[in-house]
Amino acid sequence: MAQWMGQFSGRTHESKIKDIEETLLTAIESLKSADETNIDTKRKTVIKLCERLMSARHKALKARISKISETLSLKGDSKNIQNLIEREKKSKENGIAGIFAEYKIQDLVK
Repeated sequence: MAQWMGQFSGRTHESKIKDIEETLLTAIESLKSADETNIDTKRKTVIKLCERLMSARHKALKARISKISETLSLKGDSKNIQNLIEREKKSKENGIAGIFAEYKIQDLVK
């Protein structure tokens, strides 16, 4: 079996999502209190974090789908995998605008 850095570090897709969400919340608060001199920089930071969050969520969903697919033949439960596939599809359709709406920052990032 191949080894990779961080294999047993406790870092998971979910922990990465949580870290990005916490950073995003901090960046949103910073954007809300920004003055005219640095608002564009803070807006770009928030947008980049939203893009990272969207990417991390897609990777987590793909990992879950893969894991369930491996055990699907043992359990015969395809309802969970269909649910995850629908969530991934909806997330891709909503795109970054969906994350803006989730955090209610549509007006801040225009």
